[in-house]
Amino acid sequence: MSHPFHALGELAQEDAEYAWALQCNLAVPIMDEVRCSHEAANRAAARIMYQWFAVDITQHEHWKSFERCWSEGPPSPSDNLSTGPALSDEAEHR
Repeated sequence: MSHPFHALGELAQEDAEYAWALQCNLAVPIMDEVRCSHEAANRAAARIMYQWFAVDITQHEHWKSFERCWSEGPPSPSDNLSTGPALSDEAEHR
């Protein structure tokens, strides 16, 4: 019987979107637990992906998109960031 990581590694090597999902599921708890940046958590998860599953996630299109965002730096306070729809007057008074 093979180790369960072997099966995960095979799936991640065969399916790029599965590999990306696995990457994200590694990065989020890293970010939550150690309170690091999005970039640091994803870089740590990428190392795990390579060490445990022999998957170089840095070649994935989503990773390349992250790298473009990271190189631009954090958004400035003047950027128009929507926090969702405005509450109606009725909802504010509940």
